[in-house]
Amino acid sequence: MSLDANQAETELQVIKSERLLTYVFESQNLGKHSDFAFQSPSMFSRMRGYIQAALSNEPTRPPTAEESRQIAFANFAARVDVRRIGQSYVVDVSFTSSDRELAPRVANAIASAYLWQSLASKTDKARNGAEFVQGRLNALSAQVSAAAAAVAAGTLPTTAVPDADSRVIGAAVQPLGPSAPRRGLIIALGAIIGLTTGFIILIVSQVFDRRIRTREVLIHATGLPCLAIVPEVRRWKGVSRLSEKDMCSLVSLRPEGEFAAAIRDIRTSIMLARSSRQGHGNDVVALVSWTRDAGCTLICANLAHIVRESGAKVTIVDADIRQKGWSLADQSPQAAISAPLTLADALTSDTPVNESDLLEFEGIALLPGRSSSSRINQLAYLSTPKMAQIFDMARNRSEVLLDLPPLCVGADARAAAQYADVVVLVAAAGRTTRDELAAAVQTLKSAGANVIGAVLNRAGA
Repeated sequence: MSLDANQAETELQVIKSERLLTYVFESQNLGKHSDFAFQSPSMFSRMRGYIQAALSNEPTRPPTAEESRQIAFANFAARVDVRRIGQSYVVDVSFTSSDRELAPRVANAIASAYLWQSLASKTDKARNGAEFVQGRLNALSAQVSAAAAAVAAGTLPTTAVPDADSRVIGAAVQPLGPSAPRRGLIIALGAIIGLTTGFIILIVSQVFDRRIRTREVLIHATGLPCLAIVPEVRRWKGVSRLSEKDMCSLVSLRPEGEFAAAIRDIRTSIMLARSSRQGHGNDVVALVSWTRDAGCTLICANLAHIVRESGAKVTIVDADIRQKGWSLADQSPQAAISAPLTLADALTSDTPVNESDLLEFEGIALLPGRSSSSRINQLAYLSTPKMAQIFDMARNRSEVLLDLPPLCVGADARAAAQYADVVVLVAAAGRTTRDELAAAVQTLKSAGANVIGAVLNRAGA
């Protein structure tokens, strides 16, 4: 039969029509098949249904039998694919199903239904025409019966149907493997999307990351010179873990290491700053950070060891009178024998502080900060005139290192920084942010502190 392009497209729509598919759906009794039957909605779908019902003021209810049948038919029709191959008159009918046997059966039934519909139409025409021929009618009826039986069986007609307008040139066969979903393609696309998303997240996180990690960023954020980059210290030495005492004297345990070299750089920078100032007496050098985990105490203790090894006396004043837990006083054997005089005790009494009141550990003098009395710690203030007297006493005997409390916890550090000759700002690499450093510099300068530079601690952490 001669067909033009429009007729071919029309026949495609006939095959996909609801009438033909309904006939196949009913003939194959697919309404109760698990692939198409109404499924209980997921938790997300139920929640969405509850929200829609609340907005529309209509109560939710399970679907009726007719609605369930309509849902099953819609699911069935969505799996039918009918397409024309190129510009030919050949039509490919396919059906997607998780059931290997059902897929070819339904595809064959659709093809047979199309033949049946064509033959049934001709039978009606022959029966109503004036040129009715009984033999012709019988032949057509036999072909119709064969096509109908093929629809019910899900196969192609077993007898020839020459009067049909179309021919089936290939029957649907049971597939060797699933054609959908295409797992390889899905995995490949998922990997590409995952990698792309990961790179985008990485780039965005780098753009919006405000943490200090390099010397250049430190200088740009503070406007101060970078005095040293202190590397991250591994606390494991062989099979044993370094104690707090070992960490405080690490420059003596590892004098050739990068950590000791960085502490010496800090010492050199302080001496250069001192040479540019008037006077030649002992200085008070303060170390301060914005947060408590920047490692000020560790740097201060090791810097004291560098000063002591150079032949000079050194005194550490622990100004963190609010800190609880471990402190430098724990390294002195004297503190274990009797309660020492602390900075908090001295600030809340009229008793002067003498050299004999200082603790000694490894040749370093120490004035602890926190008292054993919590009330005294609350009453002590670093801005009292007694602080100047304490620093005068300490200057007379040695160089002074002032371990200040974090700037973020209160005004104590700002109040004590004004007594220091030079102040060194410490930032923790990968932890301290640009905004925190900028706030620290502004806070110190507003107090009149002489900030000579910054140190990047735990680089590589």
